[in-house]
Amino acid sequence: MIRRLTPEDAERVATLRLEALKTAADAFLATYEDAVNDTNFVEKYRGRLATSDEMFTIGYLEEEELVSVATFVRNSATKMRHRGDIYAVYTSSAVRGKGYAQQVMEFLLEEVSGLDGMEQVYLTVVEDNHAAVSLYEKLGFKVYGLDQRAMKADDRYLNEVLMVKEV
Repeated sequence: MIRRLTPEDAERVATLRLEALKTAADAFLATYEDAVNDTNFVEKYRGRLATSDEMFTIGYLEEEELVSVATFVRNSATKMRHRGDIYAVYTSSAVRGKGYAQQVMEFLLEEVSGLDGMEQVYLTVVEDNHAAVSLYEKLGFKVYGLDQRAMKADDRYLNEVLMVKEV
């Protein structure tokens, strides 16, 4: 089942986020260590999941277990209200290959396309995450740049592909 997540899903989201930070560390700015040491980790998600058209998270639940997520945030600046960003896209390694990420993204993009004045959505993806880049291109995202050395993990730099889609 795919749906917008609510504050009641905070523990599910936090659990999946910890998995993401542990198993796909290069894909995210946050670290697993920071997350497990954050005493307000679940509560932060509870606040972020107060759904609105300005910010919402879409999740795929398989038998009540959250297995795939993506978050949309609309730009709040007056001259940039036509834009939004997609963050924190992740699918549990246990269910990859079932098409859940694509379904979550399609659901999210459908929701976004219905927002008044929304014209384009942006996302970034680590350059060597070829599966994600392929998925986003399949969904109609276009590469418009490369942020070189966008992140530094230990002594390694990671480049991020910058992508945009008109909705």
